[in-house]
Amino acid sequence: MSGVASSESSHVLCMAMVLVPCRRISEVYSSIARFESPVRE
Repeated sequence: MSGVASSESSHVLCMAMVLVPCRRISEVYSSIARFESPVRE
């Protein structure tokens, strides 16, 4: 499951970079950081 979650995060991040404006990207990074932080530990 860890691998799948990581793969999805990368895919979502790529899409976010393309679809979301630069200012929003920082928000996306914050969301991903919050989401990945507990998952990685």
